[in-house]
Amino acid sequence: YTMNSGCNVNYEISPSTLKLATDDRFGCQRCFWLKVKKGVRPPEPTGLGKLHGDIHQWQYEYLRSHWIDLLPQGKLIETELEVKAKPVNGITLWGYADAVIELQSGGYCVIDMKTTSKPEWASRNYALQTNVYAYALMNAQEGYPAFDVRRLGILTFTGERFGVNHPGEAGIVGSLGWHDVSIERGLVGLAIGKAVEILAENEPPPMKADCAWCQFYQQLGVTF
Repeated sequence: YTMNSGCNVNYEISPSTLKLATDDRFGCQRCFWLKVKKGVRPPEPTGLGKLHGDIHQWQYEYLRSHWIDLLPQGKLIETELEVKAKPVNGITLWGYADAVIELQSGGYCVIDMKTTSKPEWASRNYALQTNVYAYALMNAQEGYPAFDVRRLGILTFTGERFGVNHPGEAGIVGSLGWHDVSIERGLVGLAIGKAVEILAENEPPPMKADCAWCQFYQQLGVTF
């Protein structure tokens, strides 16, 4: 996790925004350029945000007094932790790590929590996100937390049915899964390099044929 710094322009970029620049399937370099350089943000999904946040808080509360054997052995020490890395090549990576565990074996584990119907894809889909958190914690900007990260993982929850404990009390019943994510020391550097390359252009990249937002703006006749 070491790269050379030095650039006059600095962009603050979150893991989800960085993924736009690098994910061939779900990303879009044009949307990335427009979001970072022009502040054009595709509408965020709504409706499940509060429920997703509530599930996180319930999990945190449980882990403070119990433990889930699926997880690496240790103790929960941080939740919703804001992290920010030292700027590199004009890019400052920042975000909120869902949870940090102090490992019994030494060092720390960063956990991301996902509510998903496709847990089998978690490690692949969120490898960059979790590695960005590790990078930021191991290359922390002054005033932000720093940890010796030795493990990464994703805790998934998949709701499967509606359950009633007794009249007046019910909940969503589902399955939990733990998914180790490899610490890939070159992954973040490659992503930053791609982001720098895209942002160096004075005009946005071409529209992506299968990007819903590119098609939406085209149909509206919106130009940037």
